[in-house]
Amino acid sequence: MTKKVVYFLLIAYSFSVLIGFVARYLKTESNNPNAVLICYAVLMFTPLLSVLIVDRFDFRKIFTEYQFNLNSINFKSLLKYIVLTAFILPFLIVLLVYFFGNHLEIENFGSVILSSSELPVELKKTLPSFLDVKYPILVWFPMMVISSILAGVTINMVFAFGEEVAWRGFLNKHLKLKYFTKNIVIGTIWGAWHIPIILNGHNFGEHYLSGSLIMIVLCISISFFLADSLKQSNTLITPAVLHGIINASAMTLSGLIIKIENPVYGPFGVAFVLAILTILLLQKFILK
Repeated sequence: MTKKVVYFLLIAYSFSVLIGFVARYLKTESNNPNAVLICYAVLMFTPLLSVLIVDRFDFRKIFTEYQFNLNSINFKSLLKYIVLTAFILPFLIVLLVYFFGNHLEIENFGSVILSSSELPVELKKTLPSFLDVKYPILVWFPMMVISSILAGVTINMVFAFGEEVAWRGFLNKHLKLKYFTKNIVIGTIWGAWHIPIILNGHNFGEHYLSGSLIMIVLCISISFFLADSLKQSNTLITPAVLHGIINASAMTLSGLIIKIENPVYGPFGVAFVLAILTILLLQKFILK
């Protein structure tokens, strides 16, 4: 591991811990959820800031060394990965939750919401009449696909870029490891970077230990997927877009399409990991 990588890790983790403490203070003292969300939004740009500090604010490296460019982009590959991320991935998550939760009745997996009567009462009161339908998944799923793509190529991509320039850019460039080992290491670093906000209840509620562990496993699995997208599309824009789509679709899946019982097993937990592993296998043996 080079000195640059060590310095990056020290800076990036320091930002993560600092913002974790600030978010905890705001959560307990001000009781303002918007302030906490702003902290988490700021956190997404700290990997980029950490890279810039290590590179002495040489912005050119983002374009020349970390592949943030449009010059050689493979749009066919970009489109393929958008379809995989915005449609196939959430579809597999829904199928897995239905199988384990609805069919096998394993409570931790929750259940797919198949009837409007299963929606939270508070939510139903706020829904416009055209969304209050008998089978909400038939409306929410296509809306989720469209909205996640729109968010992924616009605002969410901007925030995701703040992370991806570090994980798929800087670390991918400076970690001199073989493909498999490199993605295990990057995924572990990425997952561990989330721990301070997970300890604040982000994503996994009070499941602090299991939430931290599943986040690391989740980030390792996504790292292989995003690394492949970078390699095939020749631009860092692709993993940034996909990262943004994942963040957007997970919000819709949680509560509107899937009833969450234990978030460690839900759309951002075990079900997600199983779905992304399925896609990786499909890519290896079928979608070559």
